[in-house]
Amino acid sequence: MFKGLIRLFLTSIAFDQRGGILLLFLPEGSSIHTYQLILISISVVLNYKNISSIFNKQNTKILSFIILFSFFILYSYLNSSSLAPNYAAYKNELLLWNFSIIFLAFLSINDNNELRKLIYFSVVQILISYFVIGIDLNSNTRLGAGEAIVGGRIGGLIMLYSFFIFYERKFLFSIFLFFFGLLCIFLSGTRTVILAILITSFVFIIIQDKYKSIKSILIFLSVFIFVIWLVVHFQLVDITLSDRLLGVFSNKDEGGGRIELFELAYKSFFEKPFFGHGTGSFGFYSTGFDFREYPHNIVLELLFEYGIIGTFLFTATFISAYRILKNIKLSYFYPLIFSMLIYGFICSNTSLEISNQFLLFQAFAYILISHKCEIYELSLIDEISND
Repeated sequence: MFKGLIRLFLTSIAFDQRGGILLLFLPEGSSIHTYQLILISISVVLNYKNISSIFNKQNTKILSFIILFSFFILYSYLNSSSLAPNYAAYKNELLLWNFSIIFLAFLSINDNNELRKLIYFSVVQILISYFVIGIDLNSNTRLGAGEAIVGGRIGGLIMLYSFFIFYERKFLFSIFLFFFGLLCIFLSGTRTVILAILITSFVFIIIQDKYKSIKSILIFLSVFIFVIWLVVHFQLVDITLSDRLLGVFSNKDEGGGRIELFELAYKSFFEKPFFGHGTGSFGFYSTGFDFREYPHNIVLELLFEYGIIGTFLFTATFISAYRILKNIKLSYFYPLIFSMLIYGFICSNTSLEISNQFLLFQAFAYILISHKCEIYELSLIDEISND
């Protein structure tokens, strides 16, 4: 049992939570990713007796996902822009790292009980890092700056975890997580996340509650609006942040120049529609330098940099993951994982480049793990019935 807990702890740290406890000791970057790969590799070694499960015939859909994702990454490398070699290398290395984490996490977890513990471990390690680093309610600096969108997305992820834990009847802990996640969104000053989490929360509740969903949604919406009013009215966070956040509901903000980026990506796509301008090229076309810049929309980014061929490969990967997800509709974890996929997809169309869409990649990992766990549970039932 001790070995199992160590394995789960290492796997949870290796997930790209972008706010986990490793960030207490190392800055975000290639060095922390190396340590995460080492930790999850140790987890896989500790689980070596169960690795053969990937060769199960029932895992053909998982193998299809792995092959499609591999082809997309290979295409990304081959299609790297000569105008922006540094940014292209950054994106490709991060894509390969994400793929490695997804695959190794899949090998590390065996059953639903371990998956459930992994979720709790993931929640706890985020909380530890945030509490140790400290949160200043009076600061006008956005949580997670200079990439504050990450802090906001993690806040939304915590809120999704709070719904899952609520339906596990751990009410006090789930309420704490709900308010803490919402606070993180406010402190990060991220506007689109609040809309994304509203939509995703409705999806989660409808899937989980079914016939009681209308009542549950009304209760959630009432609490959500009340908390926002509470924070703004009593200025529980710096007024600069709350004004910025609520700008999404007004015409004060035109999107921080993103409309221009959308137009550039869309119009330039038709110049090279099949192969795109090359991985990492958007920054060069936008600024004239080998610079990290992106359209803030995964669809436009795919079309601009990867063209129709690359867009097709990634879309096929996404559809492959969704097909696996459809097979686990009866899974206990289905409402959470489906909501995470929706949340990740919405957020991917508002900010960050494809290689940094950690919410999407984490949802992919949970989909593969959950499918593997379902196969394991069914095999146990077959063994018992045969006996």
